[in-house]
Amino acid sequence: MSLSIKNQAVYGAGGIAFSVKDASFTTFVLLYYTQVLGLSGTLTGIMLTIAVAWDAISDPMIGVYSDRFSSRWGRRLPIMAFSVIPMPLGLIALFAPPEIVSSNQTHLAIWLLGSAIWLRTATTLFSVPHVAMVAEITQDYHERSQFFSARSGLMFLTGGLLPALSLYFLFGESEGVDGRFVADNYVIYGFVTAAIVIVFSVITIRGIWGFIDKSTLHTATAPSTGGLRDLLTDFLSTFQGANFRNLLCYDFGAAIAYGIIFALNVIAYTYFWEVESDTLGIIFGAGVLCAVPLSMLMQKRISNLWPKHILIRYSLIAAMVNTVWLFPLRIFDVLPANGHWLVTILLILQFCCLLCFFLMRLVATYSLAADLTDEHELRTGVRQEGGIYSVLLFNSKLASSIGPLYGGFALDFIGLDKSVTPDAVPPDVLSGLVWAIVIGTVPMLLVAWLFTYRFSMTQEQLKEIQHKLKVKADTSPAA
Repeated sequence: MSLSIKNQAVYGAGGIAFSVKDASFTTFVLLYYTQVLGLSGTLTGIMLTIAVAWDAISDPMIGVYSDRFSSRWGRRLPIMAFSVIPMPLGLIALFAPPEIVSSNQTHLAIWLLGSAIWLRTATTLFSVPHVAMVAEITQDYHERSQFFSARSGLMFLTGGLLPALSLYFLFGESEGVDGRFVADNYVIYGFVTAAIVIVFSVITIRGIWGFIDKSTLHTATAPSTGGLRDLLTDFLSTFQGANFRNLLCYDFGAAIAYGIIFALNVIAYTYFWEVESDTLGIIFGAGVLCAVPLSMLMQKRISNLWPKHILIRYSLIAAMVNTVWLFPLRIFDVLPANGHWLVTILLILQFCCLLCFFLMRLVATYSLAADLTDEHELRTGVRQEGGIYSVLLFNSKLASSIGPLYGGFALDFIGLDKSVTPDAVPPDVLSGLVWAIVIGTVPMLLVAWLFTYRFSMTQEQLKEIQHKLKVKADTSPAA
């Protein structure tokens, strides 16, 4: 079957639903609940961490269930369709806590936890089957990267433009009031993002059903239906391969680092760089508009030169450098004052590089995991795309949950709370914020980089695996 750019775009549109959720948590939730609603940073961090921990647990449950699910529409699409309504309801609840809730710290913390768990679970019902379908859609080493590149490109285009447009048009300054500190603006944001999720999730579900080879929706090597014990066995069986175990270790370190970066990024822009809301929107918008096409172009060209594990390795080195290089220029007064056009351009450049390296790493990681599903089938005789990807997502989310927890504790530790305004932050608080970012990210990126030397999958290795699978299928008694 010929898989066109249109097919890739239709599939990739499903990443938008996932990205809306991620952009909301990484850009607005910590700021909204701590600096607008007044919930303590520590309590906010704990609630968000519990929600992510539950999210991580629910991933393998849903993933291995999707491997076993059977219907006339296949294993994945019905589960995705079931999530279309719960996802937007979760977004609305997250950004519209009732007044009776927001006036009490305990009630507000419980509301945050409940709405975050609801939203994350609903999104998992959509995203885990969605990523697992790539291994069913195509067997080609490079086409798998192209599908994940389309998904990740649209994810990050949304993840950058949504906050950028929101900051510029919705959270901009009005009558001398910074819109980022107006609670009603977040209610509007919740309803707008809910509508976006509905539209693009429906486009993806209908689109995949229109182009996928229907014979791939059912496989003789799928796990047989069983109870909870069998689901647990499926989950544990994915750890048998050394390649996959080391991939998880690398991804765990990288996810911790990026979780911290994204948790503290808006805080750093607001307080360390004193970026106004409309300028921050420009930084996000320009950064993502440059990063997405650049990373997709580089991904396509570099993947023909390097195997996926090498691409991951170098993207981590670049991420380490990009995390730290700009802070010393500000600290030692090499740069002009905050607000100068040169500072804004450098922040756009840094944000562009942050997204570009992250996107390249993510595409290579998920594409490599698709290849490892073939390796897993050859070793075990069972096809477990959902199990493989749910474990990978479980691992990433468990690691990234450390981001908001670390960020919340860090804000309380350095003394950055609701009473501190962006134009009157003590120097020791600013330096503490920088050290919190550097100490939390660089060591973990280094650990992740070291683990990239312990797994590999080349195009030649994949072809050999798939050849053995074909021979095995042709000589089996069922054949």
